[in-house]
Amino acid sequence: MIIYGQYFSSTDQDDTGPVLSKNSELRVAFEDAIKSDLGMEEEAKLSPDELILALGFTSLGLPHQFNQFRNVTGKTPWEDPHSFSSAELRDSLYFPLKLHWHQLAGVHSIIRNSFTKASDPAHCSSTLGCDEVGLGKTALALTLIAFLNQAIALQTSGKQPPPILR
Repeated sequence: MIIYGQYFSSTDQDDTGPVLSKNSELRVAFEDAIKSDLGMEEEAKLSPDELILALGFTSLGLPHQFNQFRNVTGKTPWEDPHSFSSAELRDSLYFPLKLHWHQLAGVHSIIRNSFTKASDPAHCSSTLGCDEVGLGKTALALTLIAFLNQAIALQTSGKQPPPILR
């Protein structure tokens, strides 16, 4: 708050520096910004199951490399493989890992907007993840990396890519 107050109560003029360009252009059309959420129009129509299917995730809704359980003690199944040997012990230590709809939709949107059939200079293929704190941007990024890893593994082995990439 102190920094905020110092900045906005300052009498210094920020416009004394050089102008970068008098004719600066915005190269991406934002006409949809007022009526929708940029980049998520298609995903808004899809259910979690449809997103999972399009991304080629497991029946649990996770990328193939993801562990299906989250340990409440902080240990990983790789550190403590015996916890998975007994269903009763596993159920007391772990609870199922699940991605939320907005995380699935985010990965789907990133993939859909990043991979195009033909090069188009007017198409913006970048992504800006800027939602509220605690909504799972890290989980989304890890999911995206796992998706790409799985897509490469499928391509390398000559198998069909996930439906979104077909």
